[in-house]
Amino acid sequence: MQNILFVGIGGAMGAVLRYLLYLATSKFLQNTFPVTTLFINLSGCFVIGVIMTLILEQECFNDSLRLLICVGILGGYTSLSGVTYEVMYMLGHNKVLTGIVYAAATMFFSTLACGIGIYVTRHFH
Repeated sequence: MQNILFVGIGGAMGAVLRYLLYLATSKFLQNTFPVTTLFINLSGCFVIGVIMTLILEQECFNDSLRLLICVGILGGYTSLSGVTYEVMYMLGHNKVLTGIVYAAATMFFSTLACGIGIYVTRHFH
């Protein structure tokens, strides 16, 4: 039951953080490209790279913190469902090239961000 609470509390925290970022950036960014969603997914991938490396290689966190941070907070914070909707919206509004670039950039740079998080943690921790 405790693990369920960690995941639930973390998920709520991550979802609220994502929503606050949308509110903060909506004043400055136009809806031509989903920069906020891209930033959220890239930063989430970087953080999971750092945290999982610390957990698996340095044993810095216990399983409860892994559930809270990686499954809960980062699960609620990042949004693959948001990415897929935005890509479909672009495709449906004749922005095919933008949709394809966004989908490819999200996968490539999210993977790169995770790798950078792992590298930084291994070399500077």
